Amino acid sequence: MIRDEAWGYIVPPENPGLLAKGIRKLRQQADLSTEMGGNGRSQLDTRFARAYWINMYEHMLLSTLQEDRKQQEEGFLIQEHDHPRL
Repeated sequence: MIRDEAWGYIVPPENPGLLAKGIRKLRQQADLSTEMGGNGRSQLDTRFARAYWINMYEHMLLSTLQEDRKQQEEGFLIQEHDHPRL
């Protein structure tokens, strides 16, 4: 997801005039273009770094395990031996 005017411009596909306006603005303000490019690169490095996704996946797995344990304690989780496979 692009953060409008921080990492780039969000332009609806049916609005080429707005796209042209954004391009003109970036051509006229090189510092803004450089800033947006740096912001976007920073987000790319953060959001797509291997360590980031490993941590996100680990968090998801741990959260799932904690929820399963909570449901087991409350008697809501159906155990496999309660419903054998056919």
